[in-house]
Amino acid sequence: MKKFIHILMTLGLCLALSGCMKYKMQVNVDSQGKNTTDLKIMFSEDFIKNYLKSTNDQVISSFKTSLAKSSKNAKISAVEKTYQGVKYIGVESKASNSAMIKGIVKDGIVKVTIPVDKITNSLTSSGLDTSTLSNKNYTYQSLEAAGVEVSMSVTMPQKATSNVGSVKDKTVKIDLLKEMMKPKNKRINTITITSKAHDYTYLYYIGGVIGVAALIFVCVKLRKKDASQDETSNEQESETLDQEKEA
Repeated sequence: MKKFIHILMTLGLCLALSGCMKYKMQVNVDSQGKNTTDLKIMFSEDFIKNYLKSTNDQVISSFKTSLAKSSKNAKISAVEKTYQGVKYIGVESKASNSAMIKGIVKDGIVKVTIPVDKITNSLTSSGLDTSTLSNKNYTYQSLEAAGVEVSMSVTMPQKATSNVGSVKDKTVKIDLLKEMMKPKNKRINTITITSKAHDYTYLYYIGGVIGVAALIFVCVKLRKKDASQDETSNEQESETLDQEKEA
């Protein structure tokens, strides 16, 4: 997976400067820190035809071959999507495990680290560093406007915190294209995301229910005891009255 991502991003970003590309990664992390990763990579149909000088089937076949070698046990299939009236062709790899993404669990906290430099370095290694892009008048805004998307979404077991991206409950969304386009000294080298391994809130509810049930039980027992004592007292009073009458 790591090698494929590096090659693909180097190629894709070079070509994306004059065309449209969608690269989406969805990572799901469980309470043990293990991840399953879905990857979707697509080029616009027009880009495939006019810039790659290739057919949709050839591109799909090439992607499938690359993914099959780098993503063991992944379910790989062709995908076709339309965004804002533009048709995209590519492949989707589902339920693979990314060795690049590391997860550990300590003291009930899941911590995931993702080395962004493994992806962003593809810019530099291909000669497309920030200064080169600036000289060619390419900016994050211009690439985004051209339809280029390089994004990652990470879903944690519980409410997440992250040093980059936007967080909504368990999910962190990261615009990798924006990170890539930053000057090297301002890029995040490693994405760090944490969350609790488990949500124990339900235990408080269970404890509350048990507490209420215990209180009700005690109240019922006390009422029965009071009723029994009242009955005994009434019987004793009745016996006393009977004895007085007999006397």
